[in-house]
Amino acid sequence: MIGIIVVGHGNFASELVSISQTILGKQKYLEAISVNAGEGEHAIHSKLKELMGIMEISDVVILSDIFGGSISNACLYFADHSGHIAVVTGVNLPMVLKVLTYRNTSI
Repeated sequence: MIGIIVVGHGNFASELVSISQTILGKQKYLEAISVNAGEGEHAIHSKLKELMGIMEISDVVILSDIFGGSISNACLYFADHSGHIAVVTGVNLPMVLKVLTYRNTSI
């Protein structure tokens, strides 16, 4: 199974996770990281590393908000220095629902 981490400004990520679980039901290996104003790249890396340890899964897709923003850049850097992590930017509710629906199927 592929783990999903949604990362975004303020409560955006946690709300996406909450709404998606309202629609699809409780999801295993689905987590949110809320980044507050003033939190830097090191805080994001720490949160990602902590979640990776809690999830105990090696294959992870990080869905981050705005491409080119500090959050997506931190996620891309983290993924570049970790194994089996993909980052997709521009996260929205349909994207989260699609990823959750198809994460157990092979291409």
